[in-house]
Amino acid sequence: MDATSLNGSPSLKTDPETSTLWLGGALTGAYKASVTRDLAVLLAERRHDITVDLTRVTCISNSMLEVFTAIASLLTPPRRLIMRAPADLEIPGRLATRLPNPETLAQRMAVHEE
Repeated sequence: MDATSLNGSPSLKTDPETSTLWLGGALTGAYKASVTRDLAVLLAERRHDITVDLTRVTCISNSMLEVFTAIASLLTPPRRLIMRAPADLEIPGRLATRLPNPETLAQRMAVHEE
């Protein structure tokens, strides 16, 4: 599935073969449904870790982070949700302050800052 970025809207690209979702632009809560849909497709494949590439994301809302943690909580280890993100999005710190027990999600989610 592909969506072209027009007028500053986020871009989405999904590759079911590699279980990867690429996102770009400003990710706000307005895009939760489309991102959740694409992640659900990858979740149903049950083959690989799910990779979310956020390296082209300029900002991300807390509600989008909640989508990622919800999907990660549905994964059965050893499958994980792996997020690649720019360090300036400060995802690990934001997750640590929002989750009551971030250690429980560590087996199901990893954030690689670039």
